[in-house]
Amino acid sequence: MKQPSINLVFGTDYFTNYTHHLLQSIPILPELPENIMNKGGLVSFLIGCLLIIPNVYWIVLAESMDFSIHITMQSFFFNSLLSILLLILINIVLKRFSVNLQLSSQQLIVIYIMINIGSAVAGHSTLQVLIPLLTHVFWYSTPENDWANLFHSFIPSFLHG
Repeated sequence: MKQPSINLVFGTDYFTNYTHHLLQSIPILPELPENIMNKGGLVSFLIGCLLIIPNVYWIVLAESMDFSIHITMQSFFFNSLLSILLLILINIVLKRFSVNLQLSSQQLIVIYIMINIGSAVAGHSTLQVLIPLLTHVFWYSTPENDWANLFHSFIPSFLHG
């Protein structure tokens, strides 16, 4: 038995209206400036680099030495949220003195992303798990499992001397 076409079930107007609605609901992204560095990208990069240092120190101290809290095991790294909150408060104060001194929202986003990436690299899953795991193939290599022939050729020579 022949199946009725989908247009007969829902009607042609249904699909026309639905696709028109979908095309209208697509968000339009704002245009970016020609050169983002003209908007103070270098300033945000330098501030981000400077803020990565105390954040990484805080993470290593809390996760590796004190074992008090695992900052990078949560969905939002609260150290970067605190850093951005402090920058926003400083921004509010700077706005009262001069509008040219305050950071734009784009600069704050760049700084936030930089702190998050630095936190993820310094966090529990990278420094405490990945780096020691790199030596695993050498430590547990025995003649019985033949890991030297299987894996050592894929590892760069500077890692195994």
